[in-house]
Parts: sequence; structure tokens; C-alpha cells
Amino acid sequence: MRQLRWSTVLVALLAASVLTACSGDGDRPSIPPVAFGPGVPLAPAPAVPKGATAYQRQLPAVLEQNTAFIGTPDSVQIVAAGSGQTLDTVRPSNPPYLAGGPVGGAPVAATINGSRVVVWPFLVTVAAPDLIASAPTSTPPTSTPEASAPPTSTPPTSVPPTPGANPPLFGGTASALPPSAGEVAVSPSTDATASQPDDERDDGPPTGNVVELASIRADTHTSTTVLVRLPGWASAATSTLSVTAIGAEGGTVLLGVTDGLAHAALAVDSTSGQTLWTRDNFAVGALVGQTAVGVAPDSALGASVHVAGLDLADGHERWRQLRGYGLHVASAGPTLVAAIGQLATGPDRNTFQLLNGETGALSTKLTVPPAPTSSCRYDGTSVSVCYTPAEHPEDRAAAGFDATTGQQLWAMPDYNTSNKPAPLVTAVWHGLVYATTDGTQTVVFRANNRTPIRTTPGPAPGVVADQAGVAIDGASIVGRRPIA
Repeated sequence: MRQLRWSTVLVALLAASVLTACSGDGDRPSIPPVAFGPGVPLAPAPAVPKGATAYQRQLPAVLEQNTAFIGTPDSVQIVAAGSGQTLDTVRPSNPPYLAGGPVGGAPVAATINGSRVVVWPFLVTVAAPDLIASAPTSTPPTSTPEASAPPTSTPPTSVPPTPGANPPLFGGTASALPPSAGEVAVSPSTDATASQPDDERDDGPPTGNVVELASIRADTHTSTTVLVRLPGWASAATSTLSVTAIGAEGGTVLLGVTDGLAHAALAVDSTSGQTLWTRDNFAVGALVGQTAVGVAPDSALGASVHVAGLDLADGHERWRQLRGYGLHVASAGPTLVAAIGQLATGPDRNTFQLLNGETGALSTKLTVPPAPTSSCRYDGTSVSVCYTPAEHPEDRAAAGFDATTGQQLWAMPDYNTSNKPAPLVTAVWHGLVYATTDGTQTVVFRANNRTPIRTTPGPAPGVVADQAGVAIDGASIVGRRPIA
């Protein structure tokens, strides 16, 4: 018996040694943190956008190997998130469009030309050609006559119809929208808001409002910047303008531009700054592979809008889907996007609909209220969470779903068992959801089944990595080191 017992132990030790030998440090699974220590100040918190609440502030930060890249109108601060030590600061060559103002979104981390790079679009003002003498030497892009003109169609922000019209969804595979009363279906080839390719351009340098696109290496923190020309209406805007980095694929960066009423999408070569195409009247919200997904007006005079996917290479329309009012798009994982808003017809107009971002095919309809601030987060492995960040707790809701299939896994509130509202979701990371109920505690639960794990004091993180969390705490952005 003793010999058998020792044989069993020997087998177990051998198995453990094999597993250890086969998995080096770089192959170890991620262990997400479940509790954080006190916050260390990293930077001032972003301003609250006009008409929003503090609960709706987006953290303008991304974590790469536990280093925080924090975007502001006039800098990207590179900070060790655990200690608060400033490692580097990247600044634009030209004066910011609105120093101290709100920023559009967060920096984007992507692999470009084999290197991890953090991309940030500085919105700057160039008053005359002599002011760009110190700017990068890459050839700046120039605009088409069409891009220099003000937008000619109603931007895709609209008011819903009179209550009572019940909206059906254009189901099944993506297709062209049929005409409806008073509207004309728009084909990609004749659409007045179609993408403008990079031809027939001005040879002069860009002036007015310009994007100074910074690409910062995540390891060395060295940076390069290129100037990107904006459409005419954005180049001349005097307030409320913002530019957001939506995503990057290969060497192409997708930018979204808005002044709150008008919108445009730009695909830009990150090395040269050349604008590959521009699409006015397109509120872009996600990049899925080689497809830019957003919302466009159905016609020049119509109030309704539709969701569409544009080819990242040339801007031509790949698909269009759904039709409604006040729709917006949010990224919902590696292949899925969420269309959020109100449909034009059908028994249930409110929609929080998942779609395949590359094909437009409809997937799951989630049980989350389609508020203007509703959004989604992907945990980087297998689960996404969509939520409504309402100021009042009783209005909050959330749902988790499989990021590949779109199958809904859970919902809060779960009216089958409880009317208890969802906590305010702030981040998801490698199988865990981070949230708060009152802003003073971090609540952690499992992303696949909402099982509670731990509640600890302190602000809930907005961005999480294995060894750090970054949160907004009052007037500061703080870094928090895991303690468990």
C-alpha cells in the first residue's frame, strides 16, 4: 500500500513538472484582480460634458502592460498606474483646439507594423502655413472639393416619431432599405454622403482645425505625429468639435468627427497622414476587422437613419441594416456591434440589437434599455457586457452575453427573480465585471453568470489590467494596485 501511495505521488509530481515546463511566464493565464488598494493620483479627471452627469464621464485612458496612457487636449501622459510615477509626456506641435475642454473617447492601443502602439488624435488649430514648420515631415493630406463643403444632408441625430407607430425590424441578412413614405432608399453609388476618395486634392498644407495624429510606441514611448485634414465644416468649427479614435487595423486608423450635430468618419494612413477616404453624415461607432460601422441618414431630408458597414480600405458601403430614430452604434466584442435606439416601425420600437459587424446579420436582441448613453464592454476573452450608466440607480440595467455567438447569459434586473437594479458597470476584464452601487465601493462579479465575488472600498476602475486598475475619483484620475 505504501508503495502504491508513493507511486501516486510520483505521478502527480511528474505531471506538475510537465505542466510547469510547458508553460513559461508568458503562457500563464491572466489572473484578474478582485480587490484594489488605495488610489494614487495620476492626472486631473476629465471635465463633465455639457448635458451629462459625472456618472457618464468616459475615462480617457488605456492600459498597456500596466502603464496608463491618459489622453488630454494637449498631452498624452504616460504613467506607471501602480505607483503614479510619470514616465513620459507626449505633446502636439500646434496649439490645442480647446485647451482644458472635453476629450473624445480614449486612446486606442493596437498593433501597427508589428509593434504595440497607442494612438491619440490631438485636435489642434493651424492658423497659417508657417505654423506647421515644426510639424512632422510626412506629406499632409488635402481635401476634396466635396469634403471642403458644409454637409448637405441632415446629420444622423433625429427626433423619434409620434408615439404609436410600431416599428418592425428589417430582419435576416443585411440588405438595402426599402423606400418608406416620404423617403427614398439610398444606394451606395448615388448617396450624396458617400465616401470621398483621396483624389482631386488641394496641394496646400491643412489650416484651421486639424488633427495631429500621434502614434506612441507602448514599449519605448517614442512617438511620431502626422497632420490630418478635416472636412470643411469641421475645419472651420469654433466650438463643441471633438475627434475620437475609433480603432486601428494594419496601418489604418479610423477617426470619428462630430460637433454634436454633424458627423464624419475618416480613414487615415497612420504613417503618412494621408486621408484614404472621408464619409460625411456618418456617425461611426465601431471598427470590426475591416469594417467601419456607424449610423447614416436614410435620405437628405428624412429624419430616419440606418446602420451601415463601410469597407475600411475604400469607404464603400458593404451592408446596411435596421431603420429608426436616434440610433447609435457601440462596439460589443471582436465581431459584434450593438445598435441602440428606436426603430421606425414594429410592435416594440425600443431596440438594443446585436449585429455581426462584418456582415450586418442580426443577432440577439438584449434586454437593456436603449438610452443615449447605453454602451458595451468586451472582457478581452469571451464575454461582453452591455449596460445603461444612468445617474439614478433604479434606471440602471446590464446584460452579459457570449462575445462570439451573441447569446445572452444574464440580465439585471432579472424580473423573473428580482426587481433589484443593476449596479453601475465601469469595466470588464478577463472574466470579471467591475461595478459600483454608490460610487464609493468596487463590486466585482463573474462576467459569465453574475456570481458575486467581492466588494471593497474605493472607486470602481474604468480600465483594468492584471496588475493595475485606473479609476475616476472625484477630481482626479487615480491608479489602484491590486491587493487580491
